[in-house]
Parts: sequence; C-alpha cells; structure tokens
Amino acid sequence: GARHRPYGPPPLVRGVRAGCRGGWALVDISAESRPSPDEDYYLIYDHPYSFEADAWIQSGCVTDTPVCIMNAGYSSGWCEESFGVTLVASEILCRARGDDCCRFIMAPPHRIEAHIARYMRDKPHLAARIRKGGIPDFFVRKRMEEDLRQREEQYRRIFEASSDALLILDRDRLVVDVNPAACRLYGYTREEMVGLSARDIVPTDHLHLFEVCERDAAAAGRSGAETVHVRHDGSRVEVDVHVTPLSYQGAPHLLAVVRDITARRRVEEAMQAAARQWQSTFDAIEDLVILCDADHRILQANRAAREAVPGPELVGTRCFELVHGTQEPHPNCPSCTVFGRGEAVHVEMQEPNLGNRWFDVHAYPINNEAGTAVRMVHIIRDITERKRAEEELAKTLADLERFNRLAVGRELRMIELKREVNGMAGKAGLEAPYDLSFAEAGKAGGDLGRRRTRGAELPNTAQGRGGP
Repeated sequence: GARHRPYGPPPLVRGVRAGCRGGWALVDISAESRPSPDEDYYLIYDHPYSFEADAWIQSGCVTDTPVCIMNAGYSSGWCEESFGVTLVASEILCRARGDDCCRFIMAPPHRIEAHIARYMRDKPHLAARIRKGGIPDFFVRKRMEEDLRQREEQYRRIFEASSDALLILDRDRLVVDVNPAACRLYGYTREEMVGLSARDIVPTDHLHLFEVCERDAAAAGRSGAETVHVRHDGSRVEVDVHVTPLSYQGAPHLLAVVRDITARRRVEEAMQAAARQWQSTFDAIEDLVILCDADHRILQANRAAREAVPGPELVGTRCFELVHGTQEPHPNCPSCTVFGRGEAVHVEMQEPNLGNRWFDVHAYPINNEAGTAVRMVHIIRDITERKRAEEELAKTLADLERFNRLAVGRELRMIELKREVNGMAGKAGLEAPYDLSFAEAGKAGGDLGRRRTRGAELPNTAQGRGGP
C-alpha cells in the first residue's frame, strides 16, 4: 500500500496532509482501491495509529465489534468533501478486538455492503473475522438518510412532472403545496396557490362532493368524484378528483389528484349526440333491421323490428327462436348461408310462425380483419300485400286469357263463315259482301274495328241469302 496517497482537489489534499501530521489520518491505502468522483468510488485502507483502538487496548477492555467510529467518520468526511460524492467508511478489522490491523472500506452508502461482501469472497481467510463486524449504526442511519433523501428527490421529481394537478392540503383544507400542472390548471402561481382554502377552488354548490371525498378517503383510503372547480379568473372547469390521505412533513394531509376532463366531456357529448343521431336514423328506417352475432343472437334492432315482432325483448334472443319458433336455425335460413359462405343473401320467404306473412330478406355479413363473418345485418321488408296483389293480378290475367281464347275462337269462326258467304256470292256472280283483306293479311287477331261490312249495300235477296 501507499501512505498519504493524494486524491481529490489539491487544496483539500493539502488540508488532509496537514491533519495527518498529528497522526489522525496517517493511513496505508491498498492498491485495490479505485477512488473516483462518482458512485464507483472504492477505497480500502489500514489505519496504523488509531487512537480509539489504542485506548481500548490500553484500558484492557474486550470487544467483539470494531471501535474506530470517529476515524471512519473523519476519513469519509474528508474524502466526501474532496470528491463531491456521498461516502461512508466501515471498519471491517480492528486491533481492539484482536485483529492485526484496523482496516476500513469506504464507498457510497448504497454500495458499501456489496463491497464488503465481495472483499469477504476474495479474502475467505478473513471472512469469519469480518462477519463479526459490519457497518456501524451511525453509518446505517446515514445510509438510510441518504436513501430517504433520494426517494424524496424522486417523489419531488414525479410530483413536479405529473401532468395531473397535484394539491396537498392540511387538516384545515388549506393548500400547502402544488405542482406546476396545478398552477396551469387553476391559473395561479405557486406562491399564490399556497395558502388558498379548498373553498377558493371548489364552488359552494360542489363543496359537498369534496366533503364526501374527504370523508370516504379517511374511511377507505381513497375516494373520487367528477365535479367542477373554479380557476383564478372565475371560469369553471370540469375535473375528475381523487383524494388520498397523506403524511406530509410528519402530519396528516390530503393529496388531491385533479384531472381536467373538459376535453373528455366534449368527446363524450359528441359521441352521445352521434349515437342519438344514429339511433334516430336507425329507428326511422321502415324496414326491419336486425344485427346478429355468429351465435344468431340479436344485438340490435330498430323500432320497426321491435314493433313488428311480438313477444319478449328482442336483444339477446336468438333470431330463429323469435322468428321461426324453433330451437335450431331454419334449413333455408339466410343467416346460415351468410356465416357459412361469408356472402350476402337475398330471399323471399313465407313464415308460418308469423301468420304466413311474406318477407323480402337481405342478409349482409360483417367480417373481421381475417375476412370471417362475425356478425350479420338482416334487412327485412313485409311484402305480404305485394304478394296478395301479385296473386290477384295473376288470377285476373288468367281470366283474361281464358276470355281471350273464347273471343278469338268465336271471331275466327265468324271469319270462316263470311269467307264462305263471299265464296257463294262469287259463284253467283255477285260482289263479295265482306271485306276480309285483314284476315287474308294474317291479322286475324288485330283490331276488329278495322272490319268493314257491306251487307247494307246488298239487295234484300242477297242479305237474305248470305247475311249473318
């Protein structure tokens, strides 16, 4: 090892050397040491002239633990100032308890135990002696204080960086601390907010909600509500508030976490308005519109569907149970085709379970990203009246066809008779009494109004012989 190895800023090193002249800090520094101005600082050294160990030895006292606490504190204090790093020193061997030397390890508080453990692994012949030592309570407390300080710094950084407004209130509901987000939300500076009462930011008509949160938080450890707060300029802001009991500077306080929900409320209101508009449009459709899942359960139905299908509530019921009155899908059910093939279907079908009424059914799949039909839309129109009209029309057309066949047959027979009369007139040397040119031209089924008879021009004998 080396004595008085100079580390750190020169002025402080000169101060250490000055103190060494009295024997306080004359040390042998091990070559294993790695002193550096950061958390990797590591120093192992022997103190050959510890007055504390000498005092114990000279008095004849016996101890099982190291005794050179002042030396450890003095050395770590000087090095801490020199390197700008928080350090502690632990005596692992001590002449006062029979060891060959007073040996110390110095490092940052959160790493000292790891260094001691590694030293014990590297020096197994000394491990049993070192186990009887450890870190003096003073340095344990110092390490705990350092850990507490670091945690407080972490909490403060989190407190300051939070996007939610954070307010700490005392038992009198006075603000004792706030974060920057709270200042932005309420429009105050931190100095202006500290000292405000809860009544300054909670309007009178909403103060009861704060009192309920306060009471519930005391009973359950946490409480929350959506309410309204007042900004510095008097404007109101909708907020979501969560209140939690908190120990602050050794006294009971409340931590209020406040989030501005104005934008969220606007989105919710817009979504609700859009939903109402969609529902109004959905219900205005005169056709029956039903949305089903792959299990044939009805998820949504418009007003026309709800009014047209009697019985229990539509939503949640399987469509085949409601429409067909069966426990299984109908063999010709369009939904089976939709879910089976993933294709749209259009059918006209008559349903005995609904009074033998006729329906025009369009079924459309709703596919997932993989292209599989997971839902289906039924658009159903009652076409019973149209079907009845079609049946009446078909019956009328059939009657007209029968009548036409009878009328045409009679007309054809009359043409044949007139042709015979014309033939007889020709044989008699007379002019043909009937103009059958239309028939001769193949227009037997044409307009009968085009026929012309000349029976009136014939003599009475001709009319008597050949008139109809």
